[in-house]
Amino acid sequence: MQSKENGIFSFDPASNKKRIPTIIHIVKPSEGSTANEAEGKEQNQIDVLNAAFAGNDMGFEFVLIKVETHVSQDYWNEGPLKDNMVKATREGGMETLNMWFVALDTYLGYAVFPSDTFNELDGVVNLHSTIKGGTSSPYNLGATAVHEVGHWLGLYHSTY
Repeated sequence: MQSKENGIFSFDPASNKKRIPTIIHIVKPSEGSTANEAEGKEQNQIDVLNAAFAGNDMGFEFVLIKVETHVSQDYWNEGPLKDNMVKATREGGMETLNMWFVALDTYLGYAVFPSDTFNELDGVVNLHSTIKGGTSSPYNLGATAVHEVGHWLGLYHSTY
């Protein structure tokens, strides 16, 4: 059985890292809307992820393979959990990280933890303004996505 824990990611021997194909979904409430602050900053977020997960011999490299834009007032306004949006727009298998940047009222972001079987809600959902360069200061450095991707990889909150 394949899961994130037992090695579904491709390994690049040259860099000694596991490569994670990543799709970023930009959700907009209407055509031409500039409401989603993440639009145009997608590679910035990938760079933040790679910097965060490069140390401590973690060996992960996030590779942006696609940016998908969805124009939907329903997805933009869907309640605190965006289940309908995720189910309708998710792409790839368990090895593919899907990240959505959208309006969230209650959370800065959330993720689905790994499992041994495919979960149609698999991925990470982020408040659009928490992307590096967004306006949700002090949460606009891209660290919310790093935190949530950690959950997606199976990390829990640590305590000291």
